[in-house]
Amino acid sequence: LELKKKFKYRLILDESLSIGTLGKRGAGLTDYYNINPKEVDMIVGSMCTALCSSGGFCSGSFEITDHQRISGPAYCYSAALPAMLSACATESIRNLDRNPHLVAKVLSNTNTFKSNMANVKYVTVDGYADSPVIHLRLNKDIKANNTEEKEKFLQEIVDEAVNNGVLLTRAKYVYGQEVFGIEPSIRICISASFSKKEIERAAAIIKSAINKVLKNKVR
Repeated sequence: LELKKKFKYRLILDESLSIGTLGKRGAGLTDYYNINPKEVDMIVGSMCTALCSSGGFCSGSFEITDHQRISGPAYCYSAALPAMLSACATESIRNLDRNPHLVAKVLSNTNTFKSNMANVKYVTVDGYADSPVIHLRLNKDIKANNTEEKEKFLQEIVDEAVNNGVLLTRAKYVYGQEVFGIEPSIRICISASFSKKEIERAAAIIKSAINKVLKNKVR
């Protein structure tokens, strides 16, 4: 915001992974940092994550949203969102309003998982402190010479965890289209629907899978 005001540009904030998960009300980063959302010119995001729907949203001043409505239909909005999915996203927001404890439960489960993964060997647990989105990436001492080998080792961890009742998936990228170099990872998104025991059990199985797959692959 300081840079925006100094250099007089419009600030666009992507809330795809923070809406419904961060802030006291689950309203995203402006809620998390106690910033008036009107200071952000455009807040955009996907409704495929915490809102359990499809499509996306864009909020901002009347001038910005009205401009989109007038000039966007022929390009951006030629395929309208089905009414059922709009209703689903709306109900998800109402559910957050009715059950504010869900956001606190996500944070509690996130902290439980990270504390149980604190001393895991062979991988780095990446992610912002309170974010429920967590990436497991191989440490530099793992004998992997290229991206393909790293993905192979991560897939072996996924397969081992699945065999023990925990379904994981590798983060999937089209590397030729990524602007920045991205290290292969297993992405984990923490949910409010799990109990503390379930989170602890999942972390234990994941740690066991990591140790089994990587213990003989250290330089």
